[in-house]
Amino acid sequence: MQTFPKKLRAQSQVFEGMASRTIELDFSIHEVERFKKVFNNLSVLNISRIYLWIEGSIDCGLVKIDSLADINVEYLLSSADWGIMGLLSEDMKDYLLLEINEYNDGLKVGLDAKGANWGAIDFSHIQ
Repeated sequence: MQTFPKKLRAQSQVFEGMASRTIELDFSIHEVERFKKVFNNLSVLNISRIYLWIEGSIDCGLVKIDSLADINVEYLLSSADWGIMGLLSEDMKDYLLLEINEYNDGLKVGLDAKGANWGAIDFSHIQ
């Protein structure tokens, strides 16, 4: 019998190969407002609750959040060891992948938004 996180993980494979919108932001506490704008804009596009995937979610379970707008961005930006994080809407229509990458000029967070609502976001005003 599959556990709940494994079932959701299998169902979320629908996002593989789907068109997406991407943005890369500096991984810095100075970028808090830009991250908040991204999460607030996405939360308006899909008001569903969110499942947060981090390393160990398959074994330890998922974190359920009422809205992307409720994410503590300061904590997120101070948790560089998370590496890759996924945010899946409870209605299974949207997915956001956050990936921390290290470059010569510092850490960056790539955001890759996919799905019926989030895949249409316009990041140009966030830049």
